[in-house]
Amino acid sequence: MSQLSRRAERHLACAAWIVLACTAAPVTGAHARQVEPPVGEAQKTAASDLLKSLADASTAGTLTPARFASALLAAGPEETESCLAFLGEPFQARMEGEVTTALDRQRIRAALDGVPGLIVEIATLPQLGPKDRAHAYAVAMEVLAASSIQTSVPLLGSLLEAAPARRLSGSVSSGLQKTVARLAEDPQLSSPQLAGWIRAGGSTFSAAVVDGAVRAGALMKLVGCLHSTTGAEGVILNRVAGMIQRGAPVVPEATCAAVLPYLGSQGAFERREASAVLGMVGDRRHVAALIEALDDSEHMVRTSALKALKALTGMTISGDSGRWKLWYSEQEAWWSAKGSSLIASISSADRGELVSVLKEVCTRRLYRREIAAQLVQLLDRQRPHEVRVAIASLATLRDPSTLEPILQLREHPNALVRSSVEDAVVAFRHAGIKIARIQPLPAD
Repeated sequence: MSQLSRRAERHLACAAWIVLACTAAPVTGAHARQVEPPVGEAQKTAASDLLKSLADASTAGTLTPARFASALLAAGPEETESCLAFLGEPFQARMEGEVTTALDRQRIRAALDGVPGLIVEIATLPQLGPKDRAHAYAVAMEVLAASSIQTSVPLLGSLLEAAPARRLSGSVSSGLQKTVARLAEDPQLSSPQLAGWIRAGGSTFSAAVVDGAVRAGALMKLVGCLHSTTGAEGVILNRVAGMIQRGAPVVPEATCAAVLPYLGSQGAFERREASAVLGMVGDRRHVAALIEALDDSEHMVRTSALKALKALTGMTISGDSGRWKLWYSEQEAWWSAKGSSLIASISSADRGELVSVLKEVCTRRLYRREIAAQLVQLLDRQRPHEVRVAIASLATLRDPSTLEPILQLREHPNALVRSSVEDAVVAFRHAGIKIARIQPLPAD
């Protein structure tokens, strides 16, 4: 297409929308905007009518991106959403009626290629009033959500950076969340691209972009946005912490590497959220940094750091950093002197040695994951006494990763082993570890 024809297409779409915005008159070949959104059967009919008009124009060879854009802008929100959903679905149409089976979906969809850019340009026209601009932005969000990542990434950034966006109502933020949620589900969307949207959103829309990614469950994409979204890191850390708490899949190593530097952030909110994340997915390598955070000038940071330390170590020491430092140095000294070799001997220890070894190692909670990994192997032993000792030791360490292996013994043939499992569950719960509701076993 020549430069002249592209300019003509753009001017046609812009002119049509300006006329609509100023006069509320219907656009030729499109539908008048609905005063009240159609619902139920009326919504299906309106959406089908919109599709039929597009199909007729496509058959006549007059369907252009400009006409398509004008039709979407003139339609009601439900019509627009239904139309784009139909064009984006597999061939089995959800809407009823002959029109959905007779449509040449591919031909209409081909005309959609130039529409996103046109609607984004129209949405930022200075001639539009607040209500019409809000409507144009809402349509743009729907169109971008139905477009490819390659199309949506630059256009959504342009839409968010436009000065008029800053004056729009909260309804645009809601539509933005929905659009980002759809796009963030696409594996092709990268963290740098998501970070670009967050930066473009600025103080007005960055939180909405982040929340859209949260709705998509894109936790690791959000983690990848840290260090490249100046001003939004606190929001990202807060949402990441919430997602982890709700059980979202997480890669602990990568998450901790990205989050740890924020313990030294200038913002207290960022420091607090960073310690919260480390408390959920960190390990002993992060204990020293969290102990330093106990001396933070802000109470909320100290509180969060103490909670994280208790979660990582199972210890109940107060918030005195001096006591924690003493405990930490003693744990490290023990490990260097004999701890690693003593832990390695657990799996091969005989009955006589086992109790004395466990009595010592179970007080070294800085290394509880290493200790627990050896203790779990004892759960398969044939002697009930040794299994019970292992369960009791794991309950003392209270490492959440060992809960599932313990619960697998709830139907052990030995009643004393089953009782030890129930005692362990109580210990885990008292430590604040969340456990799904467990059905009680029938009495013997």
